[in-house]
Amino acid sequence: MIRSAYLVLLADDRIAGEERKKLQDLSHALKIPEIHFGAILEDLAIWLARQKS
Repeated sequence: MIRSAYLVLLADDRIAGEERKKLQDLSHALKIPEIHFGAILEDLAIWLARQKS
């Protein structure tokens, strides 16, 4: 769910601070630990970099 929301927010090629806060709020609502939330975002960054190359 976090991954999908991140990709939707990234549709305009950037994620504003307020949008990132909403992602964090979503992760808290889903009871995702902060360390796992960070790992999800890191994994997405790697995946997106591979998609662009």
